[in-house]
Amino acid sequence: MTIVDVQALLIGVASGLRTLVGPAAVLFTMRLPVAWFAGFLALAEMYGDKSPKAPPRIVLPSLLARVFFGAISAYFLTAIFHGVPIRGAAIGAIGALIGAYGGYYARRELTRPGIFGDFGVAIFEDVLTVLIAYTAVSV
Repeated sequence: MTIVDVQALLIGVASGLRTLVGPAAVLFTMRLPVAWFAGFLALAEMYGDKSPKAPPRIVLPSLLARVFFGAISAYFLTAIFHGVPIRGAAIGAIGALIGAYGGYYARRELTRPGIFGDFGVAIFEDVLTVLIAYTAVSV
């Protein structure tokens, strides 16, 4: 596994945790003006995630969006760093599945009664997601 593969996996994991953080990070790396709008949407997603009405990340429409954005983010990230974009997209999609399911089950376990509150775990997950995305684009 090359460093570019690790980058693709990490950006996919970030998208699996928070759908729009991966694309926003890649757009900022590409220095595109639309990155600010993507960043705003990622922040809005983080805010919406705190709502009790937010659907679980592993329901089909949400999961498909996470896998799509993980794959497309990894595609462009690996293209920037001279990797194989199609391979990067596949690895990013796998990373998104890891992030979505891993994040779902970790949050479910951590928010069981008597452990941690949901809001605190969600904030920690937001910070972790941004750190993972930052690591992916800056390695």
